[in-house]
Amino acid sequence: MVWACTGTHALQRLRVLVWAAVAGAILSTGACLPIPDSVDESIVIDTDDYDVLLDRYTNSYRDYGCGMQLMTESDQSYIGFTDVISNARSTIDIETLNFDDESKSPENLGLAFARVLADKARTGVRVRVLLDGLTHAAIGNIEANRVMLDAGIDVREYQPERADLSTADLLFRMHKKILVADGERAIIGGSNYGYRYQGPSQWRDTNVLLTGPIVTTLQHEFNYDWDNRTAPALLLLQSPATAPSAGDVVLRAIDQKPSEDDFDINNAVLIGLRLAKRRVDVEAPYFNPTPWLLDEMSDAVARGVEIRVLLNSETSNDVPQTYYADAALFDTILQRGIRLFLWNRTTRTMHSKAMIVDDAMAMVGTYNFNARSILWDTENAIFSTHPTVIQMIDQMIQNDFAHETVLEIDREWVRNQPASDQLKWRLYSLFSPLF
Repeated sequence: MVWACTGTHALQRLRVLVWAAVAGAILSTGACLPIPDSVDESIVIDTDDYDVLLDRYTNSYRDYGCGMQLMTESDQSYIGFTDVISNARSTIDIETLNFDDESKSPENLGLAFARVLADKARTGVRVRVLLDGLTHAAIGNIEANRVMLDAGIDVREYQPERADLSTADLLFRMHKKILVADGERAIIGGSNYGYRYQGPSQWRDTNVLLTGPIVTTLQHEFNYDWDNRTAPALLLLQSPATAPSAGDVVLRAIDQKPSEDDFDINNAVLIGLRLAKRRVDVEAPYFNPTPWLLDEMSDAVARGVEIRVLLNSETSNDVPQTYYADAALFDTILQRGIRLFLWNRTTRTMHSKAMIVDDAMAMVGTYNFNARSILWDTENAIFSTHPTVIQMIDQMIQNDFAHETVLEIDREWVRNQPASDQLKWRLYSLFSPLF
């Protein structure tokens, strides 16, 4: 469907219907949910060269001459997003889960960003916005949608490949985040648009500001999604010109489209785990590994690799139900020798998604290392074997693990949790593939 100027009451009714549909899907799935084959079982590790293997087993390539700046605080992200949008001269393309509904927040930044985009559109800048229709209808900002449409912005919703409204197809959602302006600057990372992402001293999230040829790769990625995954589809756009060199780092953009049987990020993560020799550190807000991921991590530990995972505690998790599904696996994960750390800052969710393998490969993006990211959601990430990038991301991850509120848990900690909590964990484990 194409977003239209729908009245407030009609959209509110739509939200009720959306949540009813989601609830019905959850109640009707349970253990009978058909799980996609989400990783390439034929991967052969015959070299220690990450890039050779990523070239072979993912539909991606290295972009040379790039610039990359990490934005690890919400204040930094606000400046970065605002600057890229405000200074766009000709085009702005956005792919995001939603613009937040923030009637109870100190500032309505989702609406503020919509108004900035509307102002740019009125100056003649072509603005396109691709949202996840289900999420935006359920929790998105109604007024932001109206403001963008009134300014002539083309706002469309993601359509999965197999859009036949079956239970499984309701689960295929868009979780990517892309902002590209003028084909010259881009931002990807964990943030959608809203106060919790860009408000002062809010969530601990990670975004990356990119320049150079990697921007052209992301523009191609957006164009593909826009041309093939929106309703109605558009004619294929002319390919963008390659952005000029803007730095000295080498980057690789990898995306994942489960509804098209495209699981390239899963394959890249598997390659990283199989090549690991000493350590793997992961930031995963909602860590709910599927069997193949847990097995690959276990195999790495058995080879002597130290694996640490930082995820949200119940109190820091913005969706506690995901924590319950995660916690149901804690004892199994710890028994396999994987170390677990809880980010326990009550008012500041850890929303950063990143991975470091030895001193050899780094990843940052939207991939949560949970069943949703592994099985159902479109995702994108930057991978790199360049020493400068690895050092930047590694330092960020080490700082997070060292934060004063982080707690390492063990199997005794799990056993000592209240029986009522463990009952909730077991209940939500029945729906683990949904989280």
